[in-house]
Amino acid sequence: MGTLESNVIKALEPIVKEIPGSGDMEYIKELIEKWNKAIESQDEGLVIDEVEEEIRNMPLCVEVRSDWHDVNSHDEYRYPTHYKLLLGTGGPAVQIVGELDEHGEPETAELQGQDWFTPWERTKEQDEDILLQFARFFYFR
Repeated sequence: MGTLESNVIKALEPIVKEIPGSGDMEYIKELIEKWNKAIESQDEGLVIDEVEEEIRNMPLCVEVRSDWHDVNSHDEYRYPTHYKLLLGTGGPAVQIVGELDEHGEPETAELQGQDWFTPWERTKEQDEDILLQFARFFYFR
């Protein structure tokens, strides 16, 4: 491969490269829309329970962490400040990460993807409102 071909491939790499997670974003959006529709129509039957169970079973792992603080600081620093919902592992891997407010409720949400031996990256498909609604199904305290 010549220098010209190598330069063209390098130039196109950011355009061609697909970050894992777009399929997960579409599925999460479908679930949340189904949930909202069931709530609006006051369908208290099977639909609400099924969707809620599907959402709660989707993450492989739910994790939290706290900020750095002095060991002699007060108890309020022991509460988590960030969360992670791991949706898939391996190549590709997908997660939702964000910050928690003082009550342990998600304030931000970002869908990230990762392939083998690459860092986590924000996916191109993002809908923070949908991701926040999804993340708020989980308890972080």
